[in-house]
Amino acid sequence: MPFIQRIVEPKFVCRRRVWPKEGESSKVVDDELETVVNVALSGTLRQLASLASHADALFTDLRAELEFVKDRTKALRTRMDSLEVKVQAFNPRMVSVREVCLSLWIHYDMIFKSDRDVTDKFIVIQL
Repeated sequence: MPFIQRIVEPKFVCRRRVWPKEGESSKVVDDELETVVNVALSGTLRQLASLASHADALFTDLRAELEFVKDRTKALRTRMDSLEVKVQAFNPRMVSVREVCLSLWIHYDMIFKSDRDVTDKFIVIQL
């Protein structure tokens, strides 16, 4: 179900009362058909003016959103360019890797010890 944000007025273009109610003086004396046509045309023009106003507001909102997307895209492009420069400058052969005997390294207890206390929600577990 769509969320209604804008309403085009007048809703009913030709529903203006042209003829008088009982007991009132006549608003339309001559040329009743021409009067009805003029009322319909003026209502249509009012409706088109309302529609144009809503279209202007819609395109203004769309422009603001697109400016935001453009700024984000520009920032991402700048970040990608800087990352591309870093990747181009990176040489994986220059990174030194220690050679360690795994059979000795597995017995080191200090590697698996932590200086921090291990907690289980509200209590401290002593290891």
